Amino acid sequence: MTIEQDLKDMDVARTAEMVKKYREILVGVKFAHYDGPDWVPYERSAEAGQMASVPVMVDFATFRPEHPFQDLVLQKLRPGDIYTHLYLSAVPMLDDQDRVLPYLFAARKRGTIFDVGHGGGSFSWSQALPAIRQGFLPDSISTDLHVDSMNGGMKDMTTTMSKILNLGVSLADVIKMSTMNPAEEIR
Repeated sequence: MTIEQDLKDMDVARTAEMVKKYREILVGVKFAHYDGPDWVPYERSAEAGQMASVPVMVDFATFRPEHPFQDLVLQKLRPGDIYTHLYLSAVPMLDDQDRVLPYLFAARKRGTIFDVGHGGGSFSWSQALPAIRQGFLPDSISTDLHVDSMNGGMKDMTTTMSKILNLGVSLADVIKMSTMNPAEEIR
């Protein structure tokens, strides 16, 4: 069993304690890649984030009927929490006419932050193009830098920024989404 699947390894008090102890470098709590059918990892992450007064970032690995993405962004995430991998092809973002589903705008209004998190396979042009054309832009642009992403289609931050720029977002907004917005998100 990998660490990301082991619920015994998700210690709320210890996580909050470490964030508080190393506040100068730990800016939030991240929950990622959990494949189970329940909300336990998010609930523990949210509790740790609340105890440490930091946001939670969620990387939803497996989209399951037992924990719908819509419930995550509309009910589970606290205002100021971040969903990353916004344009991942698995995200239920568009209807069959490529219109952005209304719950995403409602989630943003409620305070959910949406981050690009490009990664090695988490950016789909077929998601990003219609969403951005309909005004559903990312709040922040990030790379999700790792060996596979930097040697694949993501490359680096300027490449990721240029993709958003080429989708019609202004240079000023792209810079803001890459600098000021993330700084505000992590306080």
